[in-house]
Amino acid sequence: MSKTGLVLCGIYAALIACCVGYALLGGVDDNSRFIFMQIPIALQAALAAKLELSQILTDVSWSTAYLIFAMPVFALLYGIGVLRDAVGNH
Repeated sequence: MSKTGLVLCGIYAALIACCVGYALLGGVDDNSRFIFMQIPIALQAALAAKLELSQILTDVSWSTAYLIFAMPVFALLYGIGVLRDAVGNH
């Protein structure tokens, strides 16, 4: 198990928790809530829009959007941690 990968995933999970927590519990208006919910997956959503896949995702719930967009980022971050640990040990 990669400690670096877990740390990177933990940082991303903390970012998600902070943004979602503030959006839901921060007493913000609807527009601000949308922005804070979107921050952790904004780059992935922009890539989907660039690939013209955003029309498929118009009626997707936030939880589904996070599964679609955040789970690959967790895998990527963990993989980066594994590579970093492997390079650091040699």
